[in-house]
Amino acid sequence: MCLNVMANLGRGNEVFQCKIGQTYTEYFGLGVFAKHNRYVTDEPRPPITVDLAGLCVTYSTPIVLSERCLTLQFLDNQTGSRNQSPKVFLSIPPSMTRENAAGMSIGVKYQMACIKSWIDNGFEVYTINSRHEKIPESLRPLVKCLTVERDAFFETGKHILFMSDILNEIKNIVSDEPFCITNADVILRKDSGLSKIVPEVKEKMMMVERRNDFKHFDQQVTTPFRWGFDLFVFHSKDIPILENNEFVIGMPWWDYFLPLACFFSGMSRFRAKNPLIYHLEHTERWNGALWTKYGEIFVRSISSLAYATNGVEKGHSAEIFKTYTANLAKFRVQSKTLDEFLGKICKMNLYIIERW
Repeated sequence: MCLNVMANLGRGNEVFQCKIGQTYTEYFGLGVFAKHNRYVTDEPRPPITVDLAGLCVTYSTPIVLSERCLTLQFLDNQTGSRNQSPKVFLSIPPSMTRENAAGMSIGVKYQMACIKSWIDNGFEVYTINSRHEKIPESLRPLVKCLTVERDAFFETGKHILFMSDILNEIKNIVSDEPFCITNADVILRKDSGLSKIVPEVKEKMMMVERRNDFKHFDQQVTTPFRWGFDLFVFHSKDIPILENNEFVIGMPWWDYFLPLACFFSGMSRFRAKNPLIYHLEHTERWNGALWTKYGEIFVRSISSLAYATNGVEKGHSAEIFKTYTANLAKFRVQSKTLDEFLGKICKMNLYIIERW
């Protein structure tokens, strides 16, 4: 076995194959990743010695620090294939507002904890952002940044992204493999084992998991969030099932559409045994008008999808399929207001997803 080293040394990305026990004289920069642990020191950076047996990187001759970043990936000489880390896609905001129990701002600290929780669990983290947004400099060495030209500012007042644009970026990165989509403000449990679970998600399978909320950063007791979902795992071959041009990630209702689009397409759900992600409660919320707007988009989208597919023939319960499609019409007639109608749809969505 050897180590495949990719580094930007000022001449563009270059790849070096390193054997166990050998010392390499190329000078690598400040950010060094070995496996999924990040080694950062203020000491001068020497050439590296690779010791795969001990899963560590050692140093010998001092050099000058730089801002260049190094990524280490395992390469199996016998098969010639990489032991890839699973990929997670999210959208890091330019800033995050969070407070501790004393009312002090911990937004930067919390956002760093969220991103590092994925890295510490063995994930390769991608952030997809509008060209109008710039993520915090402290997070740039930890993630791979992708930029999208358009955003939903005129629809939402924020430079957040359409789901279709995010999926298009993901299609350019993944290749016949499962991947995660999540919100940038959740922490993945330290011993989650999710990096081993994700490769088990095959075509026509998906994962959808809710978060657990906590009120303070150091709080041990958490409460499951009832009204939505924050973690999704899909296989790249199933991306066409998810595509929709109207939903915006960061607005409500998209987290209902994704699992139900899979449900009505005959896919099976892969479940985690224990809670995986945690979220620090905050006061930031979308407004009621946007909840209603995207609720109407949901009903229109899921109605078209539900009536265009045949959930019964694809193995789903005939009772659930028929009840859902019938209730879309029945709830509208029974409800006195649009928000009452959408509230009933929310409860039905949760009922189906939780029992899937």
